[in-house]
Amino acid sequence: NTPFREYKHWVHEGGISTPLIVHWPDGFTRKNELERTPSHLIDIMATCVDVSGAEYPKTAHGDEAIHPMEGRSLVPAFAGKTVERDAIYWEHEGNRAIRVGDWKLVAKGAKSDWELYDIPHDRSEMHNLAAMNPKVVAEMSAKWDSWATRALVKPWPWDNDPHGDGKASKISRKKTKFRLSQGEELKTGGPDIGGRGFSVEARITKAGKGVILAQGGVNHGWAIYFDEKTGLPTVALRRGGKLETLSAKEGAALPEGPFTLGVRLAKSGALTVKLDDRVVTESSTGGPLTQTPLDPLCAGFDSNDPAGNYPQSFGFSGSIEAVTLTLDPAG
Repeated sequence: NTPFREYKHWVHEGGISTPLIVHWPDGFTRKNELERTPSHLIDIMATCVDVSGAEYPKTAHGDEAIHPMEGRSLVPAFAGKTVERDAIYWEHEGNRAIRVGDWKLVAKGAKSDWELYDIPHDRSEMHNLAAMNPKVVAEMSAKWDSWATRALVKPWPWDNDPHGDGKASKISRKKTKFRLSQGEELKTGGPDIGGRGFSVEARITKAGKGVILAQGGVNHGWAIYFDEKTGLPTVALRRGGKLETLSAKEGAALPEGPFTLGVRLAKSGALTVKLDDRVVTESSTGGPLTQTPLDPLCAGFDSNDPAGNYPQSFGFSGSIEAVTLTLDPAG
């Protein structure tokens, strides 16, 4: 990475910089020129959409909503023109950075002080100008914090006291039973659910729509919820970003008055969903999660990225007396 600072894992220049080579004979008129416009991986999609004249979709796999495109087309840069953008943002395991114009604000870990560099004149990030430009630091750090909240980078997926090294707090290796109330979020000592079967029992005193229990997000996670459209009990399982959704059959009416929702996922992948003693779903799945999610275990809502195909947070509109998760023995 010489002469740039740091390497992979960090978001100083040595950890994030790579040249981009584009071959497009019919689209270029410039020759033997090096374009120094800063860009990001997210710009590749935006550029392809622009060049092809395509329209970026709003949904995928039927009606599953996807995030709007945030990159910028690099076509203007190919012609030596300016790529209009507000900022470029980074976060990796707590390491943070934002680039606005010539300024780059960067920090190691979740607790370290911000460093400020004038990149065109100090690409190797040797001269920290933060102390000389407190207003710039304040403005850029506020912009980064706003983006981090919107992009679900924050709150941090570890405990309430970030270590500064990007390491998640330990999950509970021995505990097998977890009881939560509606609105409760277990940020530390969560269930070690990777590779294990489990059972969930939720005592519901008032029917509604929304999340009953969730853990994880768009990469690895699972959720039990009552679907926003059908109102039916639904189980979502995400493994390596791939979503598997299983819902009760149409016409599976909810019991009148208080009832118990029971969900059983065996290590074999067999899934059973019950309303009181009535089985409403029996299906084979791809099995339990391959690894334990870092996101908190939440009852009655989903605090971070949605583990299933439902709106952000998706708080349960009814009433949950208590929900209990029981893990199968490890091994």
